[in-house]
Amino acid sequence: MLSRNSIVVAAAIMLFVVIRVGGVLWMMHDRAEPIEIDDNYINFVQAGLKNSSNGGKIIASLNQQLNQADEKLLSEYRTSVYMAINYDYHVVHTAIYRLLSKAGMEWRNIYWAAAIFTQLFFGLCIFILFYVVLGPKWASFALLLAVFFDQRGTVYWYPLAHVYCVAVGYLMFACLYSLQKKYLYFVPICALVSSVIYPGALIPVSMGLATYVLLTWKSEKWDVKIFASTLLVLFACLASYVFSRIPDVSQQSYWSNVRGSVFHEFNFFAQYNIYYVMAGDLVETHYAYVHGGHIALLMLHIVALLSIIWHIVVLFKSNRFTVSEKRIVLSIGVTTGIAMFAAPLCAFPGYAAVIFVRSIDVCVPLWFVVLGLVCKASYLHWKEIRTSGHFAACLRVAFLSIFCVLYFSQRVGQASTNFFMKKGENNVYFSEKALKLLNELSGERGTVYFDGLSTLYFALTRGLASNHPVAAFMFTPEQVQKYYPRGDFAVFQLSNVSQNDLTGTSFSSWRQGFISLQKGDTLEMSWPPGLGQEVSIRANCAASTLTQSLAGAHNLSDTGSGWQAIRSSGNSLLIHAVGPIYISGIRVPTGQVTNWPWAKGVSLTYRSRNGSTNAFCFSFEKALPFSLGQRFIVLDDSSDLVVIRNLPPLDISDE
Repeated sequence: MLSRNSIVVAAAIMLFVVIRVGGVLWMMHDRAEPIEIDDNYINFVQAGLKNSSNGGKIIASLNQQLNQADEKLLSEYRTSVYMAINYDYHVVHTAIYRLLSKAGMEWRNIYWAAAIFTQLFFGLCIFILFYVVLGPKWASFALLLAVFFDQRGTVYWYPLAHVYCVAVGYLMFACLYSLQKKYLYFVPICALVSSVIYPGALIPVSMGLATYVLLTWKSEKWDVKIFASTLLVLFACLASYVFSRIPDVSQQSYWSNVRGSVFHEFNFFAQYNIYYVMAGDLVETHYAYVHGGHIALLMLHIVALLSIIWHIVVLFKSNRFTVSEKRIVLSIGVTTGIAMFAAPLCAFPGYAAVIFVRSIDVCVPLWFVVLGLVCKASYLHWKEIRTSGHFAACLRVAFLSIFCVLYFSQRVGQASTNFFMKKGENNVYFSEKALKLLNELSGERGTVYFDGLSTLYFALTRGLASNHPVAAFMFTPEQVQKYYPRGDFAVFQLSNVSQNDLTGTSFSSWRQGFISLQKGDTLEMSWPPGLGQEVSIRANCAASTLTQSLAGAHNLSDTGSGWQAIRSSGNSLLIHAVGPIYISGIRVPTGQVTNWPWAKGVSLTYRSRNGSTNAFCFSFEKALPFSLGQRFIVLDDSSDLVVIRNLPPLDISDE
């Protein structure tokens, strides 16, 4: 018969798996491309380039552009491109992706499989850490606190090498906190594995080394071999940074980067403290600014943390912790404190507080360990605390309980908000067919411009034929004309048509190549005179849910899909949705073969049922990299990956 502890552990693990893996599966069902396409596809670029026969030429071409790009305007983009093509900072990760790709697994499926595995591996490692220190019952409590830990998505949404590196770091801490010599010998092994996975192992390995010193100082269990071998791994991590050609692509000084990192860190704690669960809606919050409400709530949070620290001190003095628990609490306090103070000083060029963001992933689960130890000690000695008659002691325990409830509530709310935001954010689809067509037409010699990181990384991963991809987003229009005046093809993301001087604005209701209308939404179309009065629309909807809100309203046929002709009384049309509709194409009557009416002056205005308005225009006045007056055609717009071909100028003598 199962014990009570076994049931509690099984329930906690099951809840963790259902929420974390279930979240990924739900996201997978609702999306085509990964979450944060550029941030996730960057992990495939090295594998794709190594699978390509012309990867070296592509890297050389992009490196030339990095030296020419606008450093002040787009230093962050320049860093991203450099890291993607030159710095294989996840060698093991890349090798696994290459093997899976060569075995016939599609890149998107590799991403989703990695996302699911990440949840399981991360959960296993963090539970082992909790179990070693807290025991089964309180480990289950700590695991519940960690269910919604996502740190702005780094752990929850991105199956990065960093996540595996940190997870192995948790195993290293579990070995350290066990204080058993047979497990301590695994510390340098975990440190080595972590450093092989990702150079960011510098953070958990250095914290682990400091932890070992603090735990074994003046102790019989001190072992020079363990310390020396772990120190050797730490030096290897440092050497990987020294000899890795990471460029200083930022125009800011070191101290300017440090100030930016400190500001970022302050904003992080100001916006992610637990009191937003009570007062967040009452305070104006914006990531780039610090308001009075931020400071007030942060001060309240600091008072709460000081109260918990006071409670920990009292537990120390009254010997409510065991000797080993005292050592663990002290070591966590010292190592995480140093990490938080040192993180902003490790300024990484082009990215504010990136070391801090990586450090938080290591520190927060360790804080869960401390919180679990505090709750465990308070629970075990509650009878003594209650009968002692000390009002302050009872108040501290009550406050600790409220803190845990508020923290869990805040994390549930924050994680849920992030989940639904990421599920719908930039939910696009890139067609393999479009890239295949581009490769057939461009060959190795054609110059191909890309409007963003996402489209570039997608093409590099899947074997771009051209030896001359141009990351147009790194340049101003003047620079494009100066360095790359003649382009053969351009690739951009349809839902971001406004980028790089393309006329129009991003269409917020765009979803995987569709204009998404829900019940009560309207879509107004207008076009220049002379194009006729008939418009063809391809819609996917339930029968009779697309109606023309004009006299003599026209319903689509009962099939509710395919191209349907709608006739207007003028050069505008108002479409009203009486049910969910996905419009995947609009054609005006001039022999159009593309899905969307490019260069015809057709504009759309979307109005949601709650009154918000969003405009979108398909007319190109100028399209970077093609200057005003150049001729170009859209080769493929069957997905959000749109391919444009430049045409030679007209010969005036032939006219």
